[in-house]
Amino acid sequence: MIKIVPPNVKGFEFVDNVKLAGKIYQDCAVMGSVAPVRAYIQCSWFSPEEIEFMEKGLATLGQNPTISLKYSHHPLSHQYNDIDVNEHPEVMGDREWQQNTYQMDMHAMYGMDMGIGLFMPSKPDVGQTYEQGVLYALYNTL
Repeated sequence: MIKIVPPNVKGFEFVDNVKLAGKIYQDCAVMGSVAPVRAYIQCSWFSPEEIEFMEKGLATLGQNPTISLKYSHHPLSHQYNDIDVNEHPEVMGDREWQQNTYQMDMHAMYGMDMGIGLFMPSKPDVGQTYEQGVLYALYNTL
């Protein structure tokens, strides 16, 4: 594994590799008096442009020593029955999948320390907008 050490970050080390949305990302953390935060990481993934944006965002977050990718929630990586909706988009019309994925996401939003939105203004997503509203109501910060 290649280690990329930010300058002037004492105690920096890579903790783990984390698989999110079918790709491996490096997850780093500063081992100190404050634990890295667990975040609800929201983003759209309905087009190649959005997927590329998501992958760049996740890679960047993995380099941030204050955020734990391993213990964060990325909805695409935590789908009901581990279904890959990019490979099986038909499942998005299934009521059981919809209800259970919604419940998983709601529980995750309540259990995280904060929300991080990887938002593309050119590709608005009503689901992401809803999640931002819930996170704002819970934490008054995004």
